[in-house]
Amino acid sequence: MDAGKDDYMPTTRQHFVPKSYLKAWETSVRNSHEPTKRFEGVYVFTDKAGKGEGRNTKSILWSQSLYTVKYADYLYIHGKYPEIDNDFIYGIREVLCNDFLKPINASYSGNSIISDQNILDSLVYLDDWDFFYNDGTVAPKKRIINQIKNLSSQCLEKGLDDVFEKSWAATRDSFISAVEKEVKNKKTSPYCIPREKAEQMVRFFYSMLCRNPEFDSFGIYTKVKDRILRPVGLTEELIEEIMRPQWIGELYRMVFGGSGGFFNLGISQTFQACQMILFQRYADACHFITSDNPSFRYISMVEVQNHNGFYFPLGPDYLLMIAKGKDGIEKVDYRFADDVTVRMINRKIYNSKTKLLVANQRYLPI
Repeated sequence: MDAGKDDYMPTTRQHFVPKSYLKAWETSVRNSHEPTKRFEGVYVFTDKAGKGEGRNTKSILWSQSLYTVKYADYLYIHGKYPEIDNDFIYGIREVLCNDFLKPINASYSGNSIISDQNILDSLVYLDDWDFFYNDGTVAPKKRIINQIKNLSSQCLEKGLDDVFEKSWAATRDSFISAVEKEVKNKKTSPYCIPREKAEQMVRFFYSMLCRNPEFDSFGIYTKVKDRILRPVGLTEELIEEIMRPQWIGELYRMVFGGSGGFFNLGISQTFQACQMILFQRYADACHFITSDNPSFRYISMVEVQNHNGFYFPLGPDYLLMIAKGKDGIEKVDYRFADDVTVRMINRKIYNSKTKLLVANQRYLPI
């Protein structure tokens, strides 16, 4: 049984690159298995050579139960994130009240577990809980504990779907329209758009960055693993067990709000010290591509003046760059990109990928 109170249907294929984002690259595609059959999808590449393979967006860039908060995760974070707490508390009450033939009472160290706070305070001692029916007879402890340990929360999966699948396309289009409207009305750059539209785009950028399982934009997680956890002899399995709850915390703050963490710090610093550049390709230029790591940081000492910053393809025709600037996040530079520029940026996207590249054409434009 999964914890939760609404009718949201959890999935096992949870996309770390949202289908709503990939939709911009959808076109009529084919693959080597059925070369004469065309269908709506994207072209996928694992390297620079060869032809792209047509794939349905539902079949790529997902991981099994990636955003599902399981009991093992919850032990590290219980009491910190209200929505997740609510799911598990609800699930535990369902187990005790409805999953067996008769309602069950729980206690720990002689004290009845009645309130939500009782559950939170004693959850780490679950194996030492005692269970009784109303008539005082002993309930099947092992079965009850196993039921509780099989609980999970889908609130992150649902929250991410609410943020991206329902809002991304409208936010992207509104941002681009606001910039292009100012371009028509003003001859010089940067162009001032409503600040809330700029801030929404920055939030989506960081949301895309944080929801990726490879999230480590500034090397923070890698440094924690390499400098703190591995030197004391922890196994890779235990390191993952420790680091995953930290990532869950980032996702929670991203979806439900809250202070602290990389997500909030990154957004705050970007609002204060950065500006955005919106690139649009010329009609005769090749298209922008994207990857399984769609928002990424690029740093080169050789290109420090013009190319260092964060990159975020918005679709085949547009790409957003975020770089240092003092004019304000609502001041957006707007540039057309010729074929040489698009290919140069696409090579950066290629180098930032983890495994896969995505394009709307069969041959990779780099």
